[in-house]
Amino acid sequence: MACAPPTRPTSSPRSGSRPCSPTRSRRPRTSRAGRSSWSTRASSTAASRSTAATKLSKGTLKHLASSLATELGPRGIRVNSVAPSYIYEDVNKAYFDWLASESGRTHEEVYAEKAAPTDLKRLASPEEVARATLFLASDLASAVTGVMLNVDCGEFHVD
Repeated sequence: MACAPPTRPTSSPRSGSRPCSPTRSRRPRTSRAGRSSWSTRASSTAASRSTAATKLSKGTLKHLASSLATELGPRGIRVNSVAPSYIYEDVNKAYFDWLASESGRTHEEVYAEKAAPTDLKRLASPEEVARATLFLASDLASAVTGVMLNVDCGEFHVD
């Protein structure tokens, strides 16, 4: 499925023009202690969570972080990944507006529907996802490696 530019969606996200971000991988970054960390990021755990391909890619990302942590740990390199759910930012705000207009609901009703499965009954902000990522890359998480951190306001409770 192709990703659309970050503008207001004009067709159904299931039809092939869904706004999205690719999974990204960063090069190892050396911390002040001379150790390195490497993070990967999944674009979202919620966008198409019912599809086998999405579940496969999230599982792959989780196991990649674990495997790379085992392989690179002896060299002092930590590997972790971050998997956010819906992030309440401009693209998803426009998507929620589109869903609201298509279904005769308000933006707030669509937001409430998307936030309902979360323990906190809200969606994470870009800043919250960034802070979680910075934590994993920082010396504060110097003993954390091989994990995938769900930044989803409590939507998924998985191993």
